[in-house]
Amino acid sequence: MLSSEAAEKIPSVERIAELDHVGRWSMNLNTLMLHLDSVALRLFGAPSDEHRVHFEHHLNRVHPDDISALRLILQETIETHRDFDFDYRIVRPGSGRVVWLNSRGSVEIGADGHPIAYGTSYDVTRRKANEENSELVAGEMSHRVKNLLTVVQSLFRMSCASAADKDALRDNFLARLDALKALNDLLQRPSNPPSTGELALQVLAPVMDDERMHLELDGFALNDGAAQTLSLCLNELMTNAIKYGALSMDGGEVRLHLGLDLERDENDLLLEWHEVCPQAIVQPEKTNGFGFVVLQNMTRTTFSGKPEFSWREDGLTFRCTWPAEQMG
Repeated sequence: MLSSEAAEKIPSVERIAELDHVGRWSMNLNTLMLHLDSVALRLFGAPSDEHRVHFEHHLNRVHPDDISALRLILQETIETHRDFDFDYRIVRPGSGRVVWLNSRGSVEIGADGHPIAYGTSYDVTRRKANEENSELVAGEMSHRVKNLLTVVQSLFRMSCASAADKDALRDNFLARLDALKALNDLLQRPSNPPSTGELALQVLAPVMDDERMHLELDGFALNDGAAQTLSLCLNELMTNAIKYGALSMDGGEVRLHLGLDLERDENDLLLEWHEVCPQAIVQPEKTNGFGFVVLQNMTRTTFSGKPEFSWREDGLTFRCTWPAEQMG
């Protein structure tokens, strides 16, 4: 038995739930009437006096994509009386902010014989964001490995085509692999990130001995995030050119401008990749692969980029500008 003094030092269940931002609720599974505590009201974005509400009214706050799943979970709970544990999204009224919640609980039979679901809910938005980031990183790593293998295979074929003998093949191929390693080392300089010129020369080093590459670069100093973004973009463009574009055929050329956009707006950093192919090319039907995600989406979400694609019969032109003040 706790002394009165000790009991006073131990917070109530209600207080513990409030401190942990855990909302508590119950629902009569016959009438579907919800009873919410004050924390649950805050989590759901409901008015402070809306402690008793029908389940259908509660659905007005649920993200449209999650309503069907929530109805199925409720139906299963009504039929089986099993414990439940699920995540779903709430759209906060007014702000429109989307919040991920986890709700879990169990069913008991009340004194009146009605089944009552008792549960808790808490905000898992940060956890969901971390999960999405982890999935994106895993996808990016998988894509990078595949791209790296493709580049290495292509570099070997290019080395074979230009080598006069085995010794020349070995030297050419190893030199190109060294260039890939040097790029990784360049991006690992947190205290001294590269300039646009350094970065482009290093990313494109495996194909820089090809006379078909024409580069116009400046010395704009990049920050870490900008260097990573541009590195991914250039690598995707180079890989595509090697596999399908100008560098996959004799007579093809690539022209790259990377630096301040002095012709249109010197406050923008411009990447313009222009391919000229001697044979007609066909625009890819699939544009939702990871490479296109990098060029279309990542360029927009990082540093407010504005990407533009132009597919012509004689090659691809990719152009993207970013506010220079965000990139340096």
